[in-house]
Amino acid sequence: MNISLLLFTVFCTRAELFDSRKSRSKSSASDENFEEELEEGYQLLKDEPNADDTKKLLQHLHKIEPEIKQKLTLSPEREVELQEAIENYSETRKDNIADAIEEINEKSKINRALFQGDMLLTREQVEEVLEDVKESEAKHRKRQAYRDKWYPKTLWSDGVYYAFHSNTTDAAKRVFRKAALLWQSLTCIKFTEDRNASNKILVIKETGCWSHVGRTGGTQGLSLGKGCETV
Repeated sequence: MNISLLLFTVFCTRAELFDSRKSRSKSSASDENFEEELEEGYQLLKDEPNADDTKKLLQHLHKIEPEIKQKLTLSPEREVELQEAIENYSETRKDNIADAIEEINEKSKINRALFQGDMLLTREQVEEVLEDVKESEAKHRKRQAYRDKWYPKTLWSDGVYYAFHSNTTDAAKRVFRKAALLWQSLTCIKFTEDRNASNKILVIKETGCWSHVGRTGGTQGLSLGKGCETV
């Protein structure tokens, strides 16, 4: 599986489709099942920075989901337009990368404890998501972009520094370096391996495939667990 999408979440802010497709793709979990699955995933991630903040956000979003769906009902015409936009957006995600990450994390039982299935958010980012949800409700919008008011602090203005944890497999190192070279060739962002950098990505082997969004400051994890380390 290509990890370019995970790298994209690390050094860019992500524009997400805040739409009804994801809620339609899977049957809504009951409150009891949701809490059980969330807690199961959280227990696997609880030692990671920001796992607790992300859990609280997911609990809140699940609680207000019915209200949001009711307020954001689309007309049939707008539904068609939205579906076309979603399909066009999905075509840019090559090789079903997002679906592969989601499947791996679902099998690893951590997807419920991650925002959008593969992200850990800082407390500030959680507050920003909640603010965007409130704006979406107020304006009856169905398409919502994640806005980062801490920009450009969250960008890697001096390039991306990274290091490998001692538990990182050779395969994971190889695929990360390959993805980094790809991004470096397509953008002006330089990747440098440096264990002593104050702000860096630490590639680790934990449960599933996940990362933080943007530069959070200090050492931040990017997990390439089982199934995440092949191209």
